[in-house]
Amino acid sequence: MFKNQLKSFYFVLVSSLLLIIITLIIVYSTQPSQNNTVSIQGLSEVPPNGLYKIESPKSHFPESLTFLQAYHLSISLCRQYDSECLLSFMNSVDDKKVTGEDGKKNNWQGLFTMPLKKKHIVIAIENGILKNYEILDITDEYTIPESRLKVDSNVIVKKAINHWGLKPSPIDDLFSHGFHFRVLRDNKNIYFSVDGKSNGKTKEIFYDPTTGHYLGHTMSK
Repeated sequence: MFKNQLKSFYFVLVSSLLLIIITLIIVYSTQPSQNNTVSIQGLSEVPPNGLYKIESPKSHFPESLTFLQAYHLSISLCRQYDSECLLSFMNSVDDKKVTGEDGKKNNWQGLFTMPLKKKHIVIAIENGILKNYEILDITDEYTIPESRLKVDSNVIVKKAINHWGLKPSPIDDLFSHGFHFRVLRDNKNIYFSVDGKSNGKTKEIFYDPTTGHYLGHTMSK
């Protein structure tokens, strides 16, 4: 049984890594033009495929968000285009700071499916506000019902610290800093994970996003 779980984790790791690379390239490497700057008020018709910068509030103090806060901020945008919008994948994005012990991160990104519009939307949050979004053609991505998202990242990271002694990735780490979170699924299970360091190695611990129950973990060699 554990071997089957482990195979499932590796499938999730590989597929989500590819997705992270794709969304990072789309959201953070592409520079939207001034003509693609939009207001999030009164949206209805899905625009053509492309990257759209979101008008920033006139005054905003950078803030960090838990997963559920970032999720609700993102899906409220998505539902202006499609009332049946569903999450496919969401993760915190590194900001080179050792944060996350309280379950909060400044930056998040999520891939959402718009079934009525037959489109995907990749939404980026930076410093606690919506930064931009990318409209893409729909593909066969698994979706996660909102009813399954009950546990927040502050609860997950506390479990990982208390039960597993998980520590944040240090400031001098080459790839990641602090704790990071992601919610994803495969064809059978939905996972809410937190990663950090354990005995000098990167460790990712998986929980059920509905109950908070432990599902398993992976560790780098």
